[in-house]
Amino acid sequence: MKRLLHKWEGYIYILPALIFMFVFIFYPIIYNLILSFQDVTVTTLLAPHKDFVGLENYIDVLKQEEFWNALFLNCVFTVVCIFFQFVGGFALAMVFKKETSFFRVTKALMGINKAEIKDMINEGKDIEVNCHFCNTNYNFSVEELKKLL
Repeated sequence: MKRLLHKWEGYIYILPALIFMFVFIFYPIIYNLILSFQDVTVTTLLAPHKDFVGLENYIDVLKQEEFWNALFLNCVFTVVCIFFQFVGGFALAMVFKKETSFFRVTKALMGINKAEIKDMINEGKDIEVNCHFCNTNYNFSVEELKKLL
């Protein structure tokens, strides 16, 4: 019995998600697809029998100017949103990626033992760190060192 449960264990775990998806995603999509091929109005929505009209509903929609205007506006909105999301995401990535020498030096200081940083703070002097990669000197005040703790 244990072996049988072990075999079906994964399916048992995903069963609630599958039921949820069927009830709230698949069934409404299939039901609306069926309704789209029928002559449905507010008065006939709950009627047990609805007339089948085939692609007539789709042809009627494609003939309407409002549909094409709405489709155009949706396309413009989608392109604009994707553009700004891409640019914004890329800008945020660049801000958080900051691989300048100053940030590399700060990361290196954060890797130093806290006791050593406390000793530097107790001396009360600013420290100077030289980056050999870019040959730049960086000065850290006592307050900046305290922030690293």
